[in-house]
Amino acid sequence: MRYIILVLLVLQNFLWGFDYQNISLNFADSDKIHILKRLDIDEDFIYDKELNDLINDLKKYDIILFQRAIEKNPEIFSTLKQIVQKSTVPDQFLYMAMIESQFLIHAKSHKKAAGLWQILPNTAKLLKLKIDKNIDERLDPIKSTKAAIKYLDYLHQRFKKWYLVAFAYNCGETRLARAIRDAKSDNIFVLLDSSQKYIPKETKDYIRRLIVAALVANSKPIIKSASKIKKEDSILGTISMKESKSIKDIANSLHIDAHRLHNYNAHILTPLVPKGANLYLLKKYIKGDRLKVKSSYTLKKDSTLYALSKKFHTPFEILKKLNPHLKSFLIKKGTKINLPKINIAKSKITFKKTSSTKSSLKEKTEHISKKNEKLVTISLRFNNKISTIKNLNPDVGQNKKKGNR
Repeated sequence: MRYIILVLLVLQNFLWGFDYQNISLNFADSDKIHILKRLDIDEDFIYDKELNDLINDLKKYDIILFQRAIEKNPEIFSTLKQIVQKSTVPDQFLYMAMIESQFLIHAKSHKKAAGLWQILPNTAKLLKLKIDKNIDERLDPIKSTKAAIKYLDYLHQRFKKWYLVAFAYNCGETRLARAIRDAKSDNIFVLLDSSQKYIPKETKDYIRRLIVAALVANSKPIIKSASKIKKEDSILGTISMKESKSIKDIANSLHIDAHRLHNYNAHILTPLVPKGANLYLLKKYIKGDRLKVKSSYTLKKDSTLYALSKKFHTPFEILKKLNPHLKSFLIKKGTKINLPKINIAKSKITFKKTSSTKSSLKEKTEHISKKNEKLVTISLRFNNKISTIKNLNPDVGQNKKKGNR
């Protein structure tokens, strides 16, 4: 019983985060006709019974879920939107990714389709997307989107009308070509005839769902959510890795959340980002072909040193030593704090092959502990992994006592 009450309270708080009462489900005919024209559909389709049933069945919670999908993955939504807008594909096809995956990069189906665009393995080969034990480019947000657009353009060159492109994307171009041949027409009203089975019911529903998704995307709550996303903070950039590095190490170097960075790079299936692979992160962290590493940060709101240590994934003790000017528990908005200068592009500990061993440390350093110190403190000071220090000092535990070397 307590569990049910807790779930209801969480759901209630979730809904309160949205302007629930002011969500309108009334869509103007002019908006519907605009979408139909962009998809090469006759404007009389606004009277289609099943389309209107879908619109009438929409609940305010459906709008909220759409809104939530955008706000939960603003970087993915913004990046996809920019790519689609620069292409020849109608903007409405952006919301095909909402239908297919709800803008979730990791989305997979029982039919082995994967990614934002739910691309099947055979289609991936056709689109030259790499799939192996290290990388699955169907989960690559940028490459998969460009590949999907290329495929949509190809389908348009073959079938000439955008609604036919949506049909072909869902049921396959061979099936659609057969349907057009059997129906002796490519007219949408003929192909959607409920008394005939020219195309699968799922495909008939698909075009209607795309129209509804495009309508919802143009509703005030969704436009408001999209407008809140700052372009400079939400577009993904690309950097080609010159050497293998782990996502966690890269995230720590940039003082960003490793889970979020991994989400941008779901196409990398191994703990290490392979040499030569594309790494995606927000453009503000990229300068040319290198990563920007923060050495300071100005607070945008009041905080504490403990909260900042969590935010920048840096031990509390290190932050405290780097910021002796911070005397009080509460740190005021506008205060500048210093961060550790950890640059993965110029890591102090590197490995090189030698004739006698597979790898050896290029540089070793001795440190005599002047007081009891934690290994994590020493690892950050000398930019070494804790495991490396342990291997070099098998007689030392988690803490080094004063005088230990």
